[in-house]
Amino acid sequence: MTDSSLLQQARALRDQLETLHATDPAALADPDLTQELDSLRLLLTPPPPALDGDHPEQDLKRSLDQLSYVQAVTQLSFYEYNFDRQEGRSDRYQKELFGFQRLLTPTEFVSRIHPDNQEVMRKLLLHEGDIPAGSTVKHSYRYLHPDKGWRWMEFSGHYLELPNGERVVRGFDRDVTQENKRWQEEQKNLLQELELALQVDELGYALTDLKTGTLERWNSHFLRHCQLQSAMETNLWEWMETHLHPEDREQVRASIDAALAQPGRYMQVLNRLFDADQQLRWIEISGYIQVIDDAPKVFTLSRDLTQQVQQEEERTQLIAQLKREIEQGQRARELSRSGYWSWHIPSGAIQWSPEVYETYQIPHDQPMTFESFQKAVHPSDWPHLEARIQETLETSKGYEIKHRVVTPQGDIRWVEAKGALRLNDEGQPLELYGVVTDVTERHLAQQEREKLLQRLQLAMKTAQFGFAESCLDTGERLIDNAYAQLQELAEPDEIPFEKMMQRVHPDDRPMMERLLLEDLPQLPHGTPLTFVYRFQMKNGTWQWREASTTLTQREGKLWRIGVIRDVTEFMQQQEELRRHERFAALGQLAAEINHDLKQPLSILELRLHQLQDLLAPEQREKGLRSLEAASSALEHAKSIMTRTLEVARAEDEFQNQPLSAILHQVAELFTTTFRHQNIRFECQCPWADHPESEPLVSLNRKEMIQVFQNLFSNSVDAIVEQQEQHGSASGEIRVVFSEQPSTLKVCLFDTGIGISAEVRERMFDQFFTTKGKDGSGLGLSMCRRILQQHQGSLEAFNRVDLDHGAHFCLVLPKAAVPAS
Repeated sequence: MTDSSLLQQARALRDQLETLHATDPAALADPDLTQELDSLRLLLTPPPPALDGDHPEQDLKRSLDQLSYVQAVTQLSFYEYNFDRQEGRSDRYQKELFGFQRLLTPTEFVSRIHPDNQEVMRKLLLHEGDIPAGSTVKHSYRYLHPDKGWRWMEFSGHYLELPNGERVVRGFDRDVTQENKRWQEEQKNLLQELELALQVDELGYALTDLKTGTLERWNSHFLRHCQLQSAMETNLWEWMETHLHPEDREQVRASIDAALAQPGRYMQVLNRLFDADQQLRWIEISGYIQVIDDAPKVFTLSRDLTQQVQQEEERTQLIAQLKREIEQGQRARELSRSGYWSWHIPSGAIQWSPEVYETYQIPHDQPMTFESFQKAVHPSDWPHLEARIQETLETSKGYEIKHRVVTPQGDIRWVEAKGALRLNDEGQPLELYGVVTDVTERHLAQQEREKLLQRLQLAMKTAQFGFAESCLDTGERLIDNAYAQLQELAEPDEIPFEKMMQRVHPDDRPMMERLLLEDLPQLPHGTPLTFVYRFQMKNGTWQWREASTTLTQREGKLWRIGVIRDVTEFMQQQEELRRHERFAALGQLAAEINHDLKQPLSILELRLHQLQDLLAPEQREKGLRSLEAASSALEHAKSIMTRTLEVARAEDEFQNQPLSAILHQVAELFTTTFRHQNIRFECQCPWADHPESEPLVSLNRKEMIQVFQNLFSNSVDAIVEQQEQHGSASGEIRVVFSEQPSTLKVCLFDTGIGISAEVRERMFDQFFTTKGKDGSGLGLSMCRRILQQHQGSLEAFNRVDLDHGAHFCLVLPKAAVPAS
């Protein structure tokens, strides 16, 4: 920098100091400062031509040093801002005075100014008003210092217009907080308020302007209590809407309105606030309102009472619960043999109700002490009971325990004791009280139950049942020896469910997984689920197992328990019975075929006789018509024979095929029966017009034919019975197909006699029949067994849309679609 430029800067600073002195003589009232200013004025007055030996550079440097001294003593901070270029500069005092690390823009600076002063300062700092060049402006305002809070500042600025037309303001700022009378009054009030706040530990305090809703004084406890991150972002009314519980907002507004009507009135409210985790916290806020400079301001103290409120609620709930238990115990003393007791800890006195004396079999007039009570408890149970009592004394938590009592006569009684602790005003244990219930009979019954369980296990072992249980929560699995032998589980690693499923027949695995993993969890606990499956022995042979399983809750964990038995011989017998049943069905079918063949064969025979008489040439045309009729009758007979052979030659293997075709084939065999009994048959199939879209089912064609034959036969018999008993002229059998996501459902509806409650309970049992000596009792039981082997189900109900008639529901899993 050249000497001339330094001189110009020094002279500009001198002019500004003189302007400051002219506008505010008190700013430089110190005599020493006045003398320094005079020296500076004299120093910067244009000197006469320098003589040989003068040193103007040294004189200028000395003047600048003196100017810096003046700034340091008066706490003046120089600044300059160019409004057109939006550029500014300041000295180091500017940053110290306002507490920022960089020069703030005017907009940033205004945001730190108190709302009451922002409008005026915005005009001055942003040149929004009509301020002529050459004007000098002086104004006091409140500024929010990052470390010191609200401070009073004094702005002195000189507005210039440079030769190039740019607008510039140059001036000084200084902290005048200590000189401001209103600030001094506020400090006086604040000191009194802080004196009150310091009497309580961890109290928050704040001074809030109710007109603007902004905080003017606060501490960290207040911000923490109110869940605030920064006081800069705080507005009382917005805070109430975002943090305060909706039910408490009106209460706070009412308290503020009441205090505004009577300034100085004390107010206190208990508020609920949501913290960052959306948990409720209880904050007590107390304070009063004062009017300062015509502005209502509220000083508040805050205290977090969340822990005390929660403890009081827990104590109230515990006391209420114990009161309810005591009241219930009093109403049921004679039935439950329960009594009330209390132990006054300071004196050691124990009080018992008459029921407790009767339970312990001690005379009612005998005074009780803690030592005599200890003697009445079984020696083996006393250490555990003493530990629970000591835990209650230390933690104030209630206890519940079951222990034995030794009567003076030497009898052993079992009791359940519940206790709770009452504290005195100082928070020390005062009284332990509770109830005692004689549970001797219950305990003996439980022991008897355990004996019965042991007997049941023995019976299961004798009947060759295997028992297993597995915890679905922990994976724990327990089996008995019979179960291990039936499933050939010799090694521990063979027990897990996944290992065992590898030995189940591949055709039965989907059925077992669906029943155990999908259907069983949907059933009420305790409801058994029974199914059969094929299990491969280690020698490679397959055996049949029947399993019954259910779910139960035990000690807060979910268990699956079940039994299995070997039904291989029984299944072989069932297969033999099915073969006999098929032979019987073929016999019935043969009779129907014989009946159906009589008519077309008779027609054929008659037409052939006519043909013999019509061989004459003149009767040739008539003879040809007779031959055509005979040929048609013969073709009808052939079709009947073809259907019979298809049924007789049905394959035993499982194949993927449409189910509706099998049903229609069986229905055709019953055509004559339906006609003779005046029964209308209807089949509703959603794929009737597009048979290629029907889902396939993996099934044994011969066995499924047998199922539909049995169902049709039973429906016909039921309709005939309905016709005979009620004089019905006709009947109806209707079959409805429907597709589910993984299954195919077939519902058969008839208008027969219906199913009685007694019959419905036993209709699927083997050898149960309602047809007397004409029935074998194997038809429906065999149908259900066939459906189970197909991983399906068969159920029977009464119709709900009619006052008579039955509804059979058949469900089969759809065949898996091969990957393309």
